Order: sequence, then C-alpha cells, then structure tokens
Amino acid sequence: MADITPLSQTFPLVDKDGFYTVAFKTFLDNLLQRVGGLTGGTYQPLAVSGGAALWNLGIYPVVYIKLTAATTTITSVNQVAGGPIYRITLIQDATGGRLVTWGSEFKWPSGVAPVLSTGANAVDEISFDSDGTNMKFFTGVKDIR
Repeated sequence: MADITPLSQTFPLVDKDGFYTVAFKTFLDNLLQRVGGLTGGTYQPLAVSGGAALWNLGIYPVVYIKLTAATTTITSVNQVAGGPIYRITLIQDATGGRLVTWGSEFKWPSGVAPVLSTGANAVDEISFDSDGTNMKFFTGVKDIR
C-alpha cells in the first residue's frame, strides 16, 4: 500500500455565523479527491421542465434554481452515502410567491419541510447530508440579501 501523507486541518470549519469557511470547503474537496469521491464543485443551474427538477447529485452536488413556475417539485438521484454536503440555492423570480415541493427522499426535522422565502428575488440556501437513500436536512439560510 502506498504511503498517504495526512492532510492537516488547523483552521475553523465554520465562521462566527455558522457558515462553512472557504478553507474547510477546500480541505473537504482535497480529501474527497484523494479518495475518489465527489467535490463540492461550483454552482450549476438545475433545469426545470414542466414544474419538475431532477437533481443529479453525482454530477452536480451544488446547484441553484431560478423559480419561475407556480410550484416546482425537486427530486434527486445518485446520492453518495457520507459524500459531500449537497447544497441547493432557490431563487425567487421578480414575481415571487413561487412554491417548492420535495421528493420523498428529502427528510426534514420532525418531518416538516421549512417554509421558504416567497418575496420577489428572495434567495434561500439549503444543505443536505446523505445516507445513500435519504437527503437529510443539514442546515439552511433564508432570505439571503
């Protein structure tokens, strides 16, 4: 077996407001690359067709959606157990009032999805962890300005 040089971790994982630090994301990406896993990637647009969006987590672990349909249903495929923290940013269009429903694989505290911001141009960001079957709510930020 080849020698593996340890990665040092001497930086804060989150900032004072509870957000991941850039250093932590870089560290996680380096670690995942070493073991052949996914990296956090960059934000990719998630296509919506007929009010439905299929999030392929194996290709795009970090995505955003510009909400333009009255209701958008989000489902996911290709989760990796213990993989990266998956992140989705939901952006209301200039009209606002757009709603999101979630596939059954998304799991929420007490089984209740959060009420998202509905104001014009509002931005919410939600992060998930996965056990390979379920997308478990990890953290979220509402109405980012």
